[in-house]
Amino acid sequence: MEENNNIEEIKNANSAKGVVVSVSPKREYRPGDNLLEFRLRTDDAYPQVFEFVMYDKGITKFEDKIAEGNTLGIRFNIKAREYNDNFYYSLVPWSVELLQVLAVATPEEPEEDGVDESNVPF
Repeated sequence: MEENNNIEEIKNANSAKGVVVSVSPKREYRPGDNLLEFRLRTDDAYPQVFEFVMYDKGITKFEDKIAEGNTLGIRFNIKAREYNDNFYYSLVPWSVELLQVLAVATPEEPEEDGVDESNVPF
């Protein structure tokens, strides 16, 4: 029974929570197939930056949540492949939860009538 619990822990281990620090433009990696890459910085005592890649279905499903400054909770799979004795890994999200949207500050309109021109340096 303990072995099944360890397997379940491993399945649940692939998750991250943090702030999106960059989003690449969507690009075509082969005719008709797109990918989108983004980076997420965790809010741990020792922050890490993860780079995730989403393909067509993931882009369609989660693209509206992926924006710089948004706080996300992500569950992902690790995809590995070998080419010429080198190993390459991708982190592919299968669940993206929007935890907090970046509040965009709107610039305030300066008041023309209430401007104190006595402190102008020129």
